[in-house]
Amino acid sequence: MKIYSWNILFRNKQLDKAFAFIRDTEWDLFCLQEVPEEFLAQLKTLPVEIAAAPEADREFEDTRSTQYVVILSRHPIAASTQIPLLYHDPERLPLGRIFMRLMTWLRFWTKAVGNRHAIYADVKTPTGVVRVFNLH
Repeated sequence: MKIYSWNILFRNKQLDKAFAFIRDTEWDLFCLQEVPEEFLAQLKTLPVEIAAAPEADREFEDTRSTQYVVILSRHPIAASTQIPLLYHDPERLPLGRIFMRLMTWLRFWTKAVGNRHAIYADVKTPTGVVRVFNLH
């Protein structure tokens, strides 16, 4: 089996190239992290099985968006389950607060992150069912 795992990067400016790579490359399973909502909609146009869960809600200066963890499969997905993840607020600690503000100011980080999940899918392969986990 050919399995890929790729952090798309939610601020990726070349999603058209990423989509072409995913569409045109031979693979059995493709796990993606930090998938923006609009890219998830584009992935749903592919003739493959898909399982997705919200990875994080991010709050920017003027917008809020959700990124997803996604499992794409060329084999049937029998079932999938979202796994809720705890969010530990780094601003609770003094150094965490300084770090978060610096990273937000530099636009490397976002103001708030919540609604965190991982996902797993049971994929029916020719040799049996394989459970695939995708988390960031």
